[in-house]
Amino acid sequence: MQTDFTKIRAVKEYTFKFCICTIVNDDAEYNLMKQSFETAGFIGDCQYLIADNTAENNFDAYTAVRRFLQESDASYTIIVHQDVRCEDSRSILDQCLESLNEIDSSWAICGNAGAADYKKIVYHINVAGDVRKSTNLPKRVYSLDENLLIIKTETLISLSANIMYCGRYARLYFLCYSFYGETPEQRKPG
Repeated sequence: MQTDFTKIRAVKEYTFKFCICTIVNDDAEYNLMKQSFETAGFIGDCQYLIADNTAENNFDAYTAVRRFLQESDASYTIIVHQDVRCEDSRSILDQCLESLNEIDSSWAICGNAGAADYKKIVYHINVAGDVRKSTNLPKRVYSLDENLLIIKTETLISLSANIMYCGRYARLYFLCYSFYGETPEQRKPG
């Protein structure tokens, strides 16, 4: 009998609490984003990963997100645009995630903007001082805006290796039809 093996644990232990992941094509903008997260308290038990597109387009969004999910060693994987600035303290996010876990311990992904139904947008964002916040948050949504995604890593969400980037419009196109109970392939012409 072979005796070389590694025992697994019933629950994975992560090295970090947060892994902040960004596709970067502008170093200066990324540095401002990262600095805003560090100022807000995302230091110490935080891992930062980038998909480097500064010299050339090495990563499409799907490839980058798939690789972020593979490389993250944190309880929560945050995928964020380089032009986002963190304005709230980390303790606010900690409280929100604790609350979300109490409401629905099986949640897998959340964000700051999404669609709850046809023409029913849900958000909590600050655009240049213009704070937009829906009531009765958190809410279950059918899609999320990709500017900020927070993934509970233990849920093992992943992207198929054979999906190539097709742009936001294709996703929104599919989403619109899914509200009517059909996919674009099922839709009849006319």
